[in-house]
Formats: sequence, C-alpha cells, structure tokens
Amino acid sequence: MFVSNQIFFLFLSIAFITIGIYWWGYRHNLHLCQYWAQILEKSFQPKEKQYTWLGGVVGFTAEYYTPPFKKIKVVLCLKPRQSLLYWPFGLITGSKDKIQVLFYLPWQIKEERHLVKKQLRMPKIYNQAKMKSTDILFQNQKFQLFFETTPFETQLLERLTPTQLSALKHLALTKENHILYVEFHFRPHKIEEISQAIRLLASVYQKRTPVST
Repeated sequence: MFVSNQIFFLFLSIAFITIGIYWWGYRHNLHLCQYWAQILEKSFQPKEKQYTWLGGVVGFTAEYYTPPFKKIKVVLCLKPRQSLLYWPFGLITGSKDKIQVLFYLPWQIKEERHLVKKQLRMPKIYNQAKMKSTDILFQNQKFQLFFETTPFETQLLERLTPTQLSALKHLALTKENHILYVEFHFRPHKIEEISQAIRLLASVYQKRTPVST
C-alpha cells in the first residue's frame, strides 16, 4: 500500500510538472509570436498582411505587402517550450529560436551571393557547385562566402553589432525570384537587437539600384 501511494504521488507530481511547463511554455511562445509580429509590423508598415500559425505556438509564417518590396515573407520558428520532452534535448543542444526573412526585391538580382556562418550543419545552396567560395574571419566569427564573381562586402558586416553578427546564420541574394534572404538564431532577450539588424539589411538593399545589385 505504501509503495502504491508513492507511485501515485510520483505520477501526480509528473502530471503537475507537465501541465505547468505546458502552460508556461505556451504563454511564453505566444508572447514571443505577438511581440515579433508587433515589431515587424511597426518596422515595415504593411498595407496588407497575412499570418499562418505553425503547429500551435511554435511560430508563424507571415506575408507583408509593403513598398518598395514586392513582398516580405517571414518564417518564425520557436523552440517547443510547452513540451516537457523538449527540455533535456534543448539543454544539451543549446538550441535557439530562429527567424528567416525573405525580401522580394523590386529589381533583378544579376548574380547570386551567400554569406553563411561556419557550422556543422551548413545550409543547402542549390547553385553551390557553380559558385566560388572563400572563408573569412570577422570579429572572431567564421563565415563562408559563396559567389559567382563578387562576394558580399565586409563593410556590410561592420554595420552589425557583435550580438547581431553572432546571431547571423545566413545572408543571401538569389537570382530566382530576386530575393534578399536573412536568417538569425537568437535568444528572446535579444529580439530588439535582431529586429534592428533585419531593418538595417532591408534598408541597405531597398536603396540598391539594379546596376549596383
């Protein structure tokens, strides 16, 4: 009987912990989604907008229609904080939240360029075999550049803070659909600084002319 009571209270404790983590994670992720949506809308002032939830509260996709860009597409992927099973895995891997932004430019990109943070799992670049590559070290951050004739200018990196540079995972100009692509991995307390970097990169390339791009 004593053993049965112990097992009962063990399962009851696990149930309370699971419920507590679920509601804390759910509310936290919901707040992050709302906060990001608020910041992005304030930054780009879209004339039209559309949101789609990703798996409950693990993020969203958004499409904004705002000049001079033809369209801005956002993919926000948050850690599944509401899942008890995630926590051990998250602590071991040190995973972070992720935001990807695609700016559909109003002019043609004449050559493809990529700047990628050196990491174990490199992103797939479809035209990589046709491009040149080189490695650079900038403010103790290792990047790999892929390009056809001209790589990204390092002057662009100089405009980012150390925190923004550390969070930057992928920056690209692609000829297909003429897109400026940016990807950051971040901690929640760095959202404001990451959003500033996104606005900075957007402002740089919305001012570019077809000739300079």
